Amino acid sequence: MSAVLNCFAASGDIRAAADCAAASKSLHLCMSKTPKKPVVPKSSINYLLTKIRK
Repeated sequence: MSAVLNCFAASGDIRAAADCAAASKSLHLCMSKTPKKPVVPKSSINYLLTKIRK
């Protein structure tokens, strides 16, 4: 992320896609390889019981 921001700052233009293509591509690859945490479904009964207690 910092490489992309540094590239944009060095070029002086946020739309300098050609100048910052390598940094943008490496950021995209890094973000796509990051594992996503599975969403654990909440029990609706437990959710409702906690709401009643409050």
